[in-house]
Amino acid sequence: MKNIQIIPAILPRDFDELKAKLILLKEAYLLLGMDDKLMVQIDVCGSILDIKHGDLKENLEEIGKIIENLGIEIDFINKCYTAKEEWIGIGVKRAIIHFDNIDQDEKEIEGKGKIAGFNKEDFESFIKHYLNRGIKIGLGIRMDNSLKQIQSYLEKVDFVQFMGIDKVGLQGSQFNPQVIENIKEFRKEYPEMIISVDGGVNLENAKDLIEAGANRLVVGSAIFGEKNSAQEIAENYKKFNNIN
Repeated sequence: MKNIQIIPAILPRDFDELKAKLILLKEAYLLLGMDDKLMVQIDVCGSILDIKHGDLKENLEEIGKIIENLGIEIDFINKCYTAKEEWIGIGVKRAIIHFDNIDQDEKEIEGKGKIAGFNKEDFESFIKHYLNRGIKIGLGIRMDNSLKQIQSYLEKVDFVQFMGIDKVGLQGSQFNPQVIENIKEFRKEYPEMIISVDGGVNLENAKDLIEAGANRLVVGSAIFGEKNSAQEIAENYKKFNNIN
């Protein structure tokens, strides 16, 4: 599969789960004989940065040691970007902020309590802070975001990430095929922009997403499988990489 990047995604409940899955990924890459810098996406929904899960700095220092041969892509689901300096310290290569969190008031998220959104000043500060450190910025686009809505932000980011599910933040959620049409529409208007897809990506829809114009596939449960083993991860990764 030429020029398509497969990015395993981790949506951790806490730091212990994050560390365990990163170790499994490293073991899987060794089984595959892949020594170059490979990406993994970490979805940060807020709870992982809560003090009750332990000291952020201490945990990130441990993670930094685990990921020495991995490139990290952080998907900031909400305003936990306030810990941006700590994440930069472990070698983050890309950071994603969702359009729906820009210029939004505090709102209630099912199962997560009240979440504050970014205002436009926050967004500009976020981009400047990361770009000045050589980190690529992505804009997360949900199913009902129109091209007209996001247009003014596209010149400020390096890539877009289309969400393939309706409920963001739930790994294993059902794929919505509407995203394929959304990607086709976007690709016609922006032929050079890098398009990533996250949410519900599996072996059944991967080829359609690529043909629609996707450059990167972010894959969670379809990569990690059910056995929680490096061998299964390696086998699933090969299946995605062999799509043509």
